[in-house]
Amino acid sequence: MCRALSRLLLQQGIAWDHKQRHIPCMAHIIHNNVKAFLTAIKAAAADDDNFNEHHPDLRDILESDIQFGDLLNKCRGLAKKIRTPQGWELFQKICKTLRIKPLKILLDAATRWGTTHRMLERVLYLREAVRRFTFDRDDCDQFMFTDAEWGLLELICGFLWPFRWATEALESSEKPELDRVFWIYNKLFSQIETFQQTLKRRETRGELWATELLEALDKMYEHLRKYYRKVGQPVYSDSMILHPRIKLKLFDTADWNDGDAEHYRKICRDNYDANYANLSHSDIRINTPYMGLSQKRNTNALEDEYDQYLNDQLSTESSGHELDMYLLAPTVLAKCSLDYWRCSHLKYPHLGMMARDVLAVPPSGSGVEREFSIAGRVATWQRSRLHAETITAIMIYKNYLKRCRRDIKLDIHFVETASLGTEEDVEAETQEEEEEATKTIEEWRQDWRAGLDGLRGTRRF
Repeated sequence: MCRALSRLLLQQGIAWDHKQRHIPCMAHIIHNNVKAFLTAIKAAAADDDNFNEHHPDLRDILESDIQFGDLLNKCRGLAKKIRTPQGWELFQKICKTLRIKPLKILLDAATRWGTTHRMLERVLYLREAVRRFTFDRDDCDQFMFTDAEWGLLELICGFLWPFRWATEALESSEKPELDRVFWIYNKLFSQIETFQQTLKRRETRGELWATELLEALDKMYEHLRKYYRKVGQPVYSDSMILHPRIKLKLFDTADWNDGDAEHYRKICRDNYDANYANLSHSDIRINTPYMGLSQKRNTNALEDEYDQYLNDQLSTESSGHELDMYLLAPTVLAKCSLDYWRCSHLKYPHLGMMARDVLAVPPSGSGVEREFSIAGRVATWQRSRLHAETITAIMIYKNYLKRCRRDIKLDIHFVETASLGTEEDVEAETQEEEEEATKTIEEWRQDWRAGLDGLRGTRRF
């Protein structure tokens, strides 16, 4: 896509190097790193729900010989047993007896590593119900977990949580600022280093699975560092400096080296001087929407040479360097830098143009990809002749129903009976069930993580 954009811009006389200017999607980086980790320990999901039906009875295997891939396969097999109509009915009764809210254990998918973490969390939340279910069912002996296996599931789930948290934060479209990238990198590196220290202690105690995890972590760490080296592009540091709450403060903290504040300030200043400082007032006015005047007054604002002279001579540039003035001003407690520049672009018109360019870059393309996914579910091969405007209208209507928390009502007579009563129907969750399950897991997660200590491989934030 970036290569195609570079060719289109070149046709317009604009030279844009897609290799140097490409901003990688942070959520995609996290996805690749976690997938590499899960693949290294043979715990990644298969391309579909069909996994190897042979499940060794790990109760007869020593703890040092436990395979993580087998543990994940046991979780998937257990989920398939529970999601059958008979299994789900029994599981609900067990949860009611144990006073546990019954949740469906959804299978993970190869294209989304977060579904693996979701599956692990639900299995851990339903631990007592799972124990009772596998004990009561004669065909579930191979899905029983030992205490050592439960501990390893907690270990993996606790380690993966910060990566899922970072992914969900980046996928949110409410605060898409690019200045979060450095902070997320630091959090993830810190998580990996803490987990490495924990595993080294477990390795000294003769637990062989710790060696396997350490090797996977080393690959994950180097893979993440490869992407981190690309964060040297000025747009990342500029986005932090142009945040009125940050400016240069974070560069002076312990997470940064001495001299980083001055180094990145110079990069930002050079970028501003080269591309924005010499913009004429008319260029700024043309590219800036509503300037606080009526439409008639805005059109006739520069009606003669004298008016142009006043605008050029009395601009903020003649009072001083806009970037220096901005940095010398007190920081502003603003949660969103976009809100600040929406109100302050008149005070710093040239710097405001730079802010518009820099802050328009999202840290992740998840929002766009999500829209493509929705369109793919609408424009299926069975609807190959849908007009583009029809697809747009359907997507807008579905978005409206989601925001209003309303479901599409279907006439039962038009639903194909062949799709009813299958095992797959038990797995699906309605929007209300998904929201209730998310709330339940979040409440449980707080208590669960609070009970974990450093010896279990988790880190408190």
